[in-house]
Amino acid sequence: MGNYVIYRDFMAHAAVVQSLGALFRRLDAGQLMEEEVMPLIVFTAFSIEAYVNSLGSRGADWNERAGWRAKIEKLHSMVGQTCAWDKEPLDFAVEVFTIRNQLAHGKPERIEMAFTVPPEEAADYLSHADLSPEWFAPCLSLEWARAAKERFLPLTSHLGALFGQIPAHIAHASMTQFDRSRSDPDAPTTFIFEMNIPRSILY
Repeated sequence: MGNYVIYRDFMAHAAVVQSLGALFRRLDAGQLMEEEVMPLIVFTAFSIEAYVNSLGSRGADWNERAGWRAKIEKLHSMVGQTCAWDKEPLDFAVEVFTIRNQLAHGKPERIEMAFTVPPEEAADYLSHADLSPEWFAPCLSLEWARAAKERFLPLTSHLGALFGQIPAHIAHASMTQFDRSRSDPDAPTTFIFEMNIPRSILY
């Protein structure tokens, strides 16, 4: 009997989403701080695009360097559908990537108070006033983060359903294959399929 070559089909997007799930679990436990919502937003965008790439890479003409919107439109066109960007769940992607792009490509903005104050009061006002741009508000909002958690799964489920797929972060499957020694190509191959549906990755 020949030796076996042991390997597993590794799904990078599932690993990415599991890391996002760790942030969501901290949110549920009341451990996530406002300052951590911004990395949660960025990693949500990262997770969405990673999953989109995992689906699209099955097509012969998939372009990983295309923008996120073009990629999602491509997924829909591959199955004869169009994108409803103004409706759930795709409008969640629009919201996430809009914030992500503002963070990544934003330029300095001067935010001024709507009224003037005496010089002796300026320092006190400056220490308490919210002088952030309007688009930045979700980046410090735990309420936004909780809503994002509820909107993430419907989005990825919608994208996976285009190709009859259950997102790997919902039903995480790994294929462990034991191949007979390559020196004996005619020998049969033994396949062991392991379907692991975790109690919860995101919840």
